[in-house]
Amino acid sequence: LLLGTIQKRAPGQVQESLRREVMARVAEGRHMKMFVDTLKMSPIAGAKLLSLLMGEPKVADHQRYPLPLYTVLPNREMLSTCQPVEGTGADDVPVWKNYGTDAAPLPLWHREFRRDLPSDPLLHQDVYEVKVRVLYMPGLLNIQVMSILSMVWSNWENMKVFSKIPVRAIITEMWHRHKNLFTFVAVWEIMLLLVLLALGMQLFDADDVGTYATFQSIIVAHLLFEGFNLVWSLIFCAPKAEIPRWTYLLQFALFDIICWLALFCVAGISMPIETEHEKVLVAVNTLMRCFNCISAYRAFPIIGPLVIAVLQSFAPMIGMFVFMGLMFVTFAFTFLILKDDNRSVIYVLVNLFQALFLTDSDGAESISGLDIGHQQTLDFNVEMFTGEGNEWVLEASTVIMLFATSTFSLVLLNLTIGMYTKYYEQQEPIARLAFQQFRARTSVGFMLRLSVPAAWLAGSNPLYAKMTCSMAAFPFFLVWLLTELTARHPVTGGLALAVALLIMQAALLINIGDVDDRSQYLWVSFRSDFSEEFYRNQDVEITSLKSHMREAESRQKDQLAAIKADVGKLSRQMQDASQALVTTSQEFQAFMKEQRQLQEQQQLQLQQLQEKQEQRVSMRQFPAQPL
Repeated sequence: LLLGTIQKRAPGQVQESLRREVMARVAEGRHMKMFVDTLKMSPIAGAKLLSLLMGEPKVADHQRYPLPLYTVLPNREMLSTCQPVEGTGADDVPVWKNYGTDAAPLPLWHREFRRDLPSDPLLHQDVYEVKVRVLYMPGLLNIQVMSILSMVWSNWENMKVFSKIPVRAIITEMWHRHKNLFTFVAVWEIMLLLVLLALGMQLFDADDVGTYATFQSIIVAHLLFEGFNLVWSLIFCAPKAEIPRWTYLLQFALFDIICWLALFCVAGISMPIETEHEKVLVAVNTLMRCFNCISAYRAFPIIGPLVIAVLQSFAPMIGMFVFMGLMFVTFAFTFLILKDDNRSVIYVLVNLFQALFLTDSDGAESISGLDIGHQQTLDFNVEMFTGEGNEWVLEASTVIMLFATSTFSLVLLNLTIGMYTKYYEQQEPIARLAFQQFRARTSVGFMLRLSVPAAWLAGSNPLYAKMTCSMAAFPFFLVWLLTELTARHPVTGGLALAVALLIMQAALLINIGDVDDRSQYLWVSFRSDFSEEFYRNQDVEITSLKSHMREAESRQKDQLAAIKADVGKLSRQMQDASQALVTTSQEFQAFMKEQRQLQEQQQLQLQQLQEKQEQRVSMRQFPAQPL
């Protein structure tokens, strides 16, 4: 809240002050520790701090080599890259300048940020108006930062950090570095799934010993490869990523361990499959591996948010599922008591499940007297439920079954569909943010795997180092092939193949670990119309807008009622004042009338006095003559 208030008042001053502070901490080598502590205490504050630290880069030549205004965005959102600065001083900052010469072209990331577009706009594909920014905090591609982001609580306020441009840029760049390894692991997982399908469906002849030996070596190699990665990650999750081992075990590796244990049970079976128990083991492993693939597909932008929304919508439904389970157990107890003596418990439970959850009439008729027309006798010449010939049992089971199916089909199932639809609509927007979090979690898992130590690669070209490391895996692939062609020993071949896979994995992880050098800065080219509210579902937003409009209408009605009451009160006061004014006017008129009458009387008396006075004067001037 304080950061937001300061940013609104003086954003430029705050950004400049923060940059100077960060540069001072970079010189001391303490900037990442302070930021990681801030992000750990409050992901929201950490994301706002990154937003404040993002600004325009310094441009060396605005006229000849300005920042690009348009470019191609393959993901239709942004491009990001982590690049060093020139010099080693603490005051050195990222600069956008033309590094190309006649002898050497521009760096690859410059060619991605600044592309030559065709003059015909119709030929533009995924071209957007962009803004180029740089994050003035080096070393953000850090496993501790990614581990914190991967464990952010799944609520609205915390998940909003994944809508911030700096956070999305960090995850985008890290995923760009790990996508080749993700593809490698996905292909290897699909190969194992194909082996399990071939074993379960028995696509090859039983005398094809070489093929089944190869299948077994692939299973052994997968056990060794996956088991080594799990053990290595559990050992280094605490010192490298600061994730407690139990937390990593429960939140990151639990399902992988379960899949590994299930595959371990398959490694010891005979090939080809000989018993039904072995067939069940292969079927269960196939099912779990398919679920594992679907879980990994959450990292794909097309179906990832959909899968996340579907899975997260189940969590609020747990209470409803528990209630439905209790109701099912209630009716199960009843029909277990009413069942025929020759029917098993499993028979009753399966048919009851079909009747209640699948609304299957055959299941209902198989455990109750609902078949009053004896259709089963006409079709199969046998009645599945007889009630031991007792009419009380038949009628009671019929009534209870009608009540049970009505309760489930008309009430519980419809209510469940409505509730799940509501929760899915609520989870769909947040799933678009959880998609970024899952990519961060997958990246953390990759960063905890075995890689080539950075000290061995000092001063070497990363591409050359990857090629050299990949070539080191070739002898082990050769040993695996020779073992399968000659000795056909699955353990030896599986061990050689596992070592080759680990070397290939280490090669793909070169130059992907922590980029914690203080000279590495994150550059971002993102759409100029990018909005942090992109994750909101339009339907949910319209529903929320309608809710706000109803609330505003209700408040407006209350205000109008209050205004109307005030107007009525004022009108009554005006009427009382008008009546008082009329009364006062009448009294004033009466008073004026009395005054006028009094003045007229006074004037009349004055006239009479004047007349008398004139008579006296005239008598004095003209006295009376004697006769």
